[in-house]
Amino acid sequence: MRYAEAFESLGYKLRSARQDWSAEKDDGVCITIWKRRLNWQDLSYDTREHKNSIADWSVKSGNKKRILHASRALIEFDGWIDAILISGEPGISYEDAQVWFPTEKQGRRWRVVYLDEETGHLRLEAQ
Repeated sequence: MRYAEAFESLGYKLRSARQDWSAEKDDGVCITIWKRRLNWQDLSYDTREHKNSIADWSVKSGNKKRILHASRALIEFDGWIDAILISGEPGISYEDAQVWFPTEKQGRRWRVVYLDEETGHLRLEAQ
């Protein structure tokens, strides 16, 4: 599936498909997860595990929006988010997007459990 299509299938509209890593709507927040960086054993995604690239992404507009969206998820939705898994090489190439449907994943839904609002580091867990 194409990147913007994945968001649209969940009712989200991206402002800039090339720069946005997340989106929001009245009743939710959606955040992308790189499949390559996903911890498949415990179904978690923690950007602190990839600190070597923070200088490359921390100042990008996608990170700034994601901080706002993750913060909103924590405040308004108890951390619960929709998620889209991205294939490809982070920072280099995107291949395709796959919507995470909890009904297909034993009811597990993604949740923001940690957010550093200064750097944008976050941890997501499928619960």
